[in-house]
Amino acid sequence: MSAPVGEPAAPSRWTSVAHWGSALRLRQWPKGAVVLVGLLPTGQFLHPGPVLIACAAAVLFHMAAASGYLVNDILDVRRDQLHPRKRQRAIASGAISRSSAGVAAALLGGSGIVLAHIISPALAVLLGAYLAIALGYSLVFKHVVALDILVIALVFVMRAVAGVIAIEADISTLFLASVGFLALLLALGKRLSEAELLSTTNQVHRVVLRSYQAVAWRRVLVAIALATIACYALAATRSPTAATHPLLAITVAPVALGIWRYVWLVTRRGDGGEPERLLGRDRWMLCAAVGWVGMMAIAITR
Repeated sequence: MSAPVGEPAAPSRWTSVAHWGSALRLRQWPKGAVVLVGLLPTGQFLHPGPVLIACAAAVLFHMAAASGYLVNDILDVRRDQLHPRKRQRAIASGAISRSSAGVAAALLGGSGIVLAHIISPALAVLLGAYLAIALGYSLVFKHVVALDILVIALVFVMRAVAGVIAIEADISTLFLASVGFLALLLALGKRLSEAELLSTTNQVHRVVLRSYQAVAWRRVLVAIALATIACYALAATRSPTAATHPLLAITVAPVALGIWRYVWLVTRRGDGGEPERLLGRDRWMLCAAVGWVGMMAIAITR
């Protein structure tokens, strides 16, 4: 039955599901894959038990992350309504009420910590720390230039550590440092793209983004890219894992390709605002990711 004339039609069930999927950032699954990174250099991907545990940890971490996203969107609803893209978000557009989002955030965060305790008490503590940092980011950290991207890099490293804790593996600190540098690169690229977008629309979203319009930040982006490649090259050639699996050196090539492609997309096209979507849109980024996974698997199994 159609809605009466003059009254908006009620959203369909699938529309509501789509709104919640967007609010929970389900399309940002590549971030969850960071939890699984520890499976490759440790060789644990060859055993179904650790794989299942790592996948469970990835799901639980995304539950905690989704809780943080909802809280961030609730606190940032007014600013998001001024953003040319973020105003389409479910909470900013009014598709999901702030009260419903608040209840969902509490349920996701709380249940994530409880379930994580079943896998490992240390994992539950890590998720709790993540939620505390996420709240601090929404309230304070994201409004401070440079500190915002450092916090983003920190929580990415926490994702990788969560996977290592879950499978009780021993991974080189150089690999974790590489994850940190990569996260810093992606965070800065995202900020530069957001700053460029807002400079062309003459709209104010967050004052801190104006600081990222300086040309010097592009040089910082290149420097971080070089540091990421150098750190990963050391991990692939000088870490204890590399001593056991010398073929790890070949994985440096796809890492370098993916990083420089990302830098090019950010500096030439301003296309770094949503890094997780680049894997599906850009064939070079996709080739680099698939190539890294394939080469890593070959290097570890040889």
